[in-house]
Amino acid sequence: MAKLHPIQHAFIAGEVSPLTEMRFDLEARAYGLRELVNFFIHLQGPVETSYGFEYVEDMMGNFGRVFPLYVAVFSGFIVTVTTDSVYVNDQNGFVSKLDLTVNGDFLDGGVGWTIINVGAAQVIFIGGACSLSPGNPASHNAGITQEITTVISEPHSFEIQIVSGTGPMVVSIGTAEGLDNLYPATTHYGEGTIVIPDITTSETTMWLQCVCTGGSEAKVLDKIVCLNTSTTPETVVFPSPWASASEIAEIQTKMAPGTTDLYMTSLHVPMQIISYDRVTKNWTFGAAAFTDPPAVWTDRNYPVALEFFEGRLYLGGPPDSPETFWASRPRSAATLDSYLHFTLGDNPDDAIEHFIERRGAIRWIAGAKNLVIGTENSEHIITSSEGVIMPGDIKSTIQSTHGSIQMQAIEVGNEILFVSSDGRKLRSMGYEWTKEAWATKDVTFASEHITKDNQLAQIHYAANPHSLIVGRTLQNQIIGCSFEPQSQNGGFFNRTTKGKVMSTCVLSYAGRDEIWALVDRDEEGPMLSLERITGDTDNIKLDSYQHFLRDVDDPTDTFSSPHLGGMDCQVLANGAVHKNVTPELDGTFVLDYAAYDVYIGLQISSKMVTLPRDDGMSMGGFMKGSALPATKRWVKLYARILDSWKPIINGRRPPERGGSSTMNVIEPAITENVKIVNLGWAEDPVITIEQDLPLKTIVVGIYGESDQEAL
Repeated sequence: MAKLHPIQHAFIAGEVSPLTEMRFDLEARAYGLRELVNFFIHLQGPVETSYGFEYVEDMMGNFGRVFPLYVAVFSGFIVTVTTDSVYVNDQNGFVSKLDLTVNGDFLDGGVGWTIINVGAAQVIFIGGACSLSPGNPASHNAGITQEITTVISEPHSFEIQIVSGTGPMVVSIGTAEGLDNLYPATTHYGEGTIVIPDITTSETTMWLQCVCTGGSEAKVLDKIVCLNTSTTPETVVFPSPWASASEIAEIQTKMAPGTTDLYMTSLHVPMQIISYDRVTKNWTFGAAAFTDPPAVWTDRNYPVALEFFEGRLYLGGPPDSPETFWASRPRSAATLDSYLHFTLGDNPDDAIEHFIERRGAIRWIAGAKNLVIGTENSEHIITSSEGVIMPGDIKSTIQSTHGSIQMQAIEVGNEILFVSSDGRKLRSMGYEWTKEAWATKDVTFASEHITKDNQLAQIHYAANPHSLIVGRTLQNQIIGCSFEPQSQNGGFFNRTTKGKVMSTCVLSYAGRDEIWALVDRDEEGPMLSLERITGDTDNIKLDSYQHFLRDVDDPTDTFSSPHLGGMDCQVLANGAVHKNVTPELDGTFVLDYAAYDVYIGLQISSKMVTLPRDDGMSMGGFMKGSALPATKRWVKLYARILDSWKPIINGRRPPERGGSSTMNVIEPAITENVKIVNLGWAEDPVITIEQDLPLKTIVVGIYGESDQEAL
């Protein structure tokens, strides 16, 4: 009888294919798992229960897609396309409305705002945000104030959005500058949104003031909105030119450099452009007005692949000319609209038409070190002898012969990622100096099973904070991959949720990458749920969740979440797990006790299962001594958890409270070794760790002691 000390100190390979379970020469075998559902992988090694999706609002339709539109570092929008309409939503989750403040998004710097700047304090406007940095003496305050034109005796609502800074900020509203007779000076802490509803006045104006007092932490605000709540919200909606789900599925998008224009292409619909005017705050949407477009771009025969590269717009791959691409005239200060000029000629600043001399429809175009084009069966680079592509000096050179599905590629670090023509492989393509060529790697090699019956339909990259590739599948699910661009290694996991995920996208915000999704939650009516993962909450483990925050001195037991009506939901109330509730069909639900901080949402059940271990000797990939043909049992088993709540290990949850725990006080997250003993004998022992509560669990590693006996 032998006593072993098995250990798995990292899970960076994620869920690996059963085909690799005997491949002890693969790194994936040492750092992989048999199953990983609703956990994500930290590149440092641990796994953590998945972040939950926060509910934003409902969208009419049976199918749709979401796309990001950037305006500034602290300002962006989500464009939702359905067969009925095209919707535009503010990135922070608010429907676009008539804002009564002047320059409420700070895109025009300090225009409209009066600065309160005492002594060493500083007020800085940059990138669509306002930074309030008070000085060290208590009197050195930093703040902003504005006189806002209002409607007498009608209710108004203020929304103040804070990007960063957990320290205090004093907010007041009055009928004159410096007064607080409409909303008394109130100190607010933390990040997020301050909502001040139902402010009325007998005057035609009111003054809003936000001040960080001297000696406190700096605050960064990205928007201050004042709305007349007696009027109907002005949602930005346009008729949709895409008549079917298949047409919407074809769409590829790119933001035009130097503009707030989002270009949208598809094979059977003319290219559309949605534009935002930062001065007037108006939106426009419609078909692109080309100059001298190619004659073949007509009658459901339009290019779908697009890219902006070296000042030109590249378009390619229409059904009747699948190997052809075009480039617009180069943009300059004198020709700001030249992205739409396609007049061919021999001059350097004329448009370009080029035919790739190899059969294969163009699927995507990406601009990296070179202009790279992927077709249904090969990958090419587009170069020139003089270093700048122009008429008469253009060459396409094949680099590999893998091929792609009809889907936009993404750029990750120095790599281009694309999906194979069967939808199963995720390939990483990068330039290798030693080969002086572009080479590709199959990122899904060790996890080929994860797309076997779940082919990829979209891919996106969320760089910060966790370097995740987010894939939506044809089966309306999410597959995730923690990806390290330098090594091109990826660890895959499954992300499940109630309903069907119709679309995903990533929108950067203040350096963070938010994952947005359009989800059919009830799968019954023509209604889709727009949701997001912000990654800046304390990892709330609920899907389609809604957060209610009341005054700590005025809690309540009655709430309403209409989008969750009739669904079994988990609840966190004042940080504690409340028993499950099912809201009425109108969304009303009542808790067992009054609470001031409540989260309600759908359960996320997380599960990880290890691979069977073999602690025999191996050399050069060949087993020199194996422990596989033996029965084994865990004598002691430990899971190292970090700042977490205790999970279920092999079907047993460790005691959640100890004898020293204070009554009526929530047990805090802990960092410790969680122990399980006497788990029985098995030929193929594995470890299963689960979390069914809406609480965070980070597993750093697993270790223990085991016995084995010959069969």
